[in-house]
Amino acid sequence: AMFLDGGGGVFKNLDKIFLGKEISYQSDTQEWFHPEWRQLSSSNLSVMAIDFAKSVDYTVISIMTYDRKLLYYARFNKTDYKIVLEKIKKLGIMFNYPEVIYDGTGVGSGLSDFMPAELNAHPFIFTNQSKLDLTNKLIIATEYEKLVMPNITTLRNEFEIFEFNYTKTGKIIYAAPEGKHDDCVFSVAMANWFIEENEGKSDVGEIDDILRTYKEAQEEIDEDDDP
Repeated sequence: AMFLDGGGGVFKNLDKIFLGKEISYQSDTQEWFHPEWRQLSSSNLSVMAIDFAKSVDYTVISIMTYDRKLLYYARFNKTDYKIVLEKIKKLGIMFNYPEVIYDGTGVGSGLSDFMPAELNAHPFIFTNQSKLDLTNKLIIATEYEKLVMPNITTLRNEFEIFEFNYTKTGKIIYAAPEGKHDDCVFSVAMANWFIEENEGKSDVGEIDDILRTYKEAQEEIDEDDDP
C-alpha cells in the first residue's frame, strides 16, 4: 500500500506514565523486575503479554497488574523458542499464574500448541482492524494516565517514536518508523487490551469470543490495505 505521512506523537503524557530515574541497558538483552514484584503479584491479578520475535525483531514479555502497573519487562532476540517457552512457564509460576495473551500471528501461531499447559493462554490475532483496536485502547490509556511503567530508555523510546500513516484509501496504520522496533509497544498494548476488555466481563471466556472474531476476520483482510 502507498503510505501518506501521518507522524509521531501518538502517545501523550509519557512523563506521567514513565516514572522514576532513567534505566538504560548496554545490551539488547534486557530484563527488569518491579522492586516489589513478589508482593504485588501475590496480592493483585495480573496479565502476561508476549510479542514473539520475527527474524529481525525482539521477543518482549511484559507482566502488568490489573490496575496497570508494570511488574516485569524482558526484551531479547535470537533465542531458541524452546528456551522462550520455558521462560514463560517459569515466569508464570513466579508471578502467581497470570492470564497470558500473546501474538498468535506468524511465529506465535506455530507456538500455540506448545504454550505451557499450566497457564491460561489466549492468542491475539493481528489484523489491520485488531491492531487499530489495540492501539486505540493504548492511546486512551496514556491519555488518561492509566499506566505506570519504569523509565526504561528502550521502552520509552518506542512509545515516543511510534507513529501513524494513512494508506491510499485513508485507513490509519500504526507502527514504528521504518527500521525501528515496536515490539515493546505491542506487548504493553496487548496487556492493556486484555485488562480493558476484562474490566467489564464476568469471565475470561468472553474475551476468547472477541479474540475468535479477530481470528475469523483475518481471512477477510482487505488485500489493498495490507501493508
